[in-house]
Amino acid sequence: MTEIEKARKLFVSCRLKEAKPLLEELAGAGDSDALYMLAMMTYDVDIAIELLAKSAAKGNAGAKLMRLALMADASEETIAEAEKSIIPEIEKEAEEDPVLADALGTFYLVYGKKREGWTEKGMALL
Repeated sequence: MTEIEKARKLFVSCRLKEAKPLLEELAGAGDSDALYMLAMMTYDVDIAIELLAKSAAKGNAGAKLMRLALMADASEETIAEAEKSIIPEIEKEAEEDPVLADALGTFYLVYGKKREGWTEKGMALL
C-alpha cells in the first residue's frame, strides 16, 4: 500500500489526526490527492481554495469543481472571473469525462440561480 493509499484510508475512516501529518508530507511533495484531502479538512475557506487551486493545477478534476463550488459563494466579481478562466477548462474536460460532466451538471443546477443559463447548462449536461 502506497503512502497516499494509507492517507486516503485514514481520511475516509475519519481518522483525521492520523491522516493529517501524512497528507501534509505528501502535499508538500506535490501530491494532488493529498492537497485535495487537506482542503477538505480545513475550516478556512481561503486556505481551502488555495489548496484546491494547487491540486487543480495538477489535473485533479474534483479539486477544480470543489474550488469552483467554494468560489460560487464569493463575490460577483469572483464568479465572473471563474466563468472566464476555470469553467471553460472544466467544460472542455467534461466533454471527455462523463463523471466530470455529471459533477459539472450538478454544480450548475445547485448554483443555477446565481448565473443566467446555468440551470439550462446543468440540465443539458445531465
